Amino acid sequence: MIEVLEIGVRKLMVSRKRSADQDPSLPTVVYLGGLLADQLTDDKESRAFSLEQEASLLGYQFVRFNFTAHGNLPETRSSGEFSDITITRMIHDAISVLEYYDLTSVAWVGSSIGAGLLPFLAAQVTQQQGVTNEGFFTISGMPPKALAGFIDMQMNDEQRASLRAGQSVTIESPTLPVPVKVSPEQISDVEKYDYASASTCPTNGPTVGIAGLQDSVSTVEQNRMLLKALSGSDQGLQVFDAPHDIPDEFMNPAFRDWLGSIKLRH
Repeated sequence: MIEVLEIGVRKLMVSRKRSADQDPSLPTVVYLGGLLADQLTDDKESRAFSLEQEASLLGYQFVRFNFTAHGNLPETRSSGEFSDITITRMIHDAISVLEYYDLTSVAWVGSSIGAGLLPFLAAQVTQQQGVTNEGFFTISGMPPKALAGFIDMQMNDEQRASLRAGQSVTIESPTLPVPVKVSPEQISDVEKYDYASASTCPTNGPTVGIAGLQDSVSTVEQNRMLLKALSGSDQGLQVFDAPHDIPDEFMNPAFRDWLGSIKLRH
């Protein structure tokens, strides 16, 4: 069931699936999605929905939500516009979801930019909210700085000059559903989030990442850097002959194994 989380005048659309065979000793799986992807649709094309079904079968609760300005339907769309989206705002959105459901033991799953912000989010909630990290599972991780690179690739020289002058610009991309407005603040915010300055996140469980050799958005090396930022090692990275949208046939077995290893610890 989709719920409305109100943060002042803003609204986030959130959902928590409780397993029929829920094991109360297990952490809650919290899913962080990719840029502008709708995490609250229930169809075979939804990565969040597919993983939710897998988690439920193993007795886990599963939380998914739409970041600010994410969601393709009136019933799934969180408030805001693309120009409101920053890495800082996305991190604050995730923290608000944890507080809304009163979650203190979390197994984190992140896809694309949702995976890329995990080192910063997990470290913050550990230090400030006392959340226990029970493991990380990353899919096609895209570092926050890649967001600025992606935006730059969509602009011409005139737009770049306008952005440097402090003006917002509108960009179009075949990977975005609609033209979007980009603000200078979005670019400057990204600069705060560098894996090199990220603290290794304390965790009681395994860190696993999956990456695709055909991924033109997120390189294998970027995924290695992400795992090192999370756990200090990239030994948990699995690489498949796949694009950015890694098929379920590769993703789901790796996810089940990761959840199973967490379950053994509980």
